[in-house]
Amino acid sequence: MGETYRKATDRLFDELETLGWAVKRGLKTPHATHKHGAARVWFKAQGTHWTYTGDAWPYHGGHKLGNALSLHWDRRERSVGRLIMTLNHYLADADGEV
Repeated sequence: MGETYRKATDRLFDELETLGWAVKRGLKTPHATHKHGAARVWFKAQGTHWTYTGDAWPYHGGHKLGNALSLHWDRRERSVGRLIMTLNHYLADADGEV
């Protein structure tokens, strides 16, 4: 049996913290916010969502879970490097970067 969603979330949170992200683990929907504050990743039970508040971003609505977009990937099989690469791919059109 592979890694559980819970263990994958804990692993990703640990790695994000070492990169300077602010991690909030004890919430109903835990999340991590990039050190510049514009990017946030939400970890639901089996889904991973994200928000970005950069000025050029067309989905400007603040860091609210209702505004979050799905990453469409299984965090049990991904690294923090892959997470950041995926976010940067989405943000390329908005001249954003994490």
